[in-house]
Amino acid sequence: MKKIIIFLFSLLLLAFASGYMAYNYALNLGKTRLINNQVPFEVVRGDNLTRVITRLIGNESSWRVRLYIYLHPEYHDLKISYYDLKEARNLNQALEIINSGKGMTASIRLIPGRTWKQWQEYLTTLDARTNNDLQGLTTQQIITKLDLQPIAGDQNFTSLEGYFSPNTYIINYQANVSTALKLANQELMANLNEAWNSRNALSQAKNPYELLILASIIEKEKGNDQEANLISSVFNNRLKIGMKLQADPTVIYGMGDKYNGNITRRDLTTPTPYNTYTIDRLPPTPIAMVSKASLMAAAQPADTNYLYFMAVFGESKHAFATNYNDHLKNVNKFNQEYRNTYK
Repeated sequence: MKKIIIFLFSLLLLAFASGYMAYNYALNLGKTRLINNQVPFEVVRGDNLTRVITRLIGNESSWRVRLYIYLHPEYHDLKISYYDLKEARNLNQALEIINSGKGMTASIRLIPGRTWKQWQEYLTTLDARTNNDLQGLTTQQIITKLDLQPIAGDQNFTSLEGYFSPNTYIINYQANVSTALKLANQELMANLNEAWNSRNALSQAKNPYELLILASIIEKEKGNDQEANLISSVFNNRLKIGMKLQADPTVIYGMGDKYNGNITRRDLTTPTPYNTYTIDRLPPTPIAMVSKASLMAAAQPADTNYLYFMAVFGESKHAFATNYNDHLKNVNKFNQEYRNTYK
């Protein structure tokens, strides 16, 4: 009887030792160095933990992998994405990153004051972190793809200028560029709606699209956000009395590819649909992408009698005047400062 007890105890001890060794052997799988930590590492639809482990460390005995998976239920919920595993040194570290669900992202920085054409050129320069699914599409095809709706007052809806809000948009790795632009359009519409609903009695915009057009001119003219309401007051005051806006950026926009960095007197007098030296109204579309600050300035012009402004030499601001004589004084003053500096 004693021998039987000793024998059974020995078997139990052996089983315990074997189980403990197997347990440690399975646990130590997590310390296995990766054979694949290339960036990006993709977890695709239909992947399970066994497949992911095999891609990370190569083939291992199936029982060891199954036991490791059993001992780590926290890794079972795989999230489809691309992951940056370059900092992972072993299986445990790699699965911790994947389990976090924090996949790789890409950022698209859309700058205010740029034109739709400039944005399109920028989008073609993005690396493989994004997929430019808009490249080569016509304006109408982009409108359809993004499911854009015309802004109230836009009778033609043939231009995408102004339809997107400048910002830095974070999207999933290798996601479509259209994803960011849908967000940009949603943000623009929200900002425009807020600005339109908050406009004061001095605003001359008859509809949201006119407000957007005016905001785009302010965007191009302002030296800083703090003076945007003053710039706005000049244009709104001019619109109120039927005076031409005479904004250089509208001339430049109307020139298109003919613009070489300089505006001549001939350019100012050459009619285009956008040249506010020759038309006595707003141009037909925005001339740039618009920040929220410029939208709010267009809706809430300062209460002034200003009709003129000019850039102050060497500073990011403008000098304002209520009449042409005072404006000429400002012009002569700052032109003299310029000549004194560069004589």
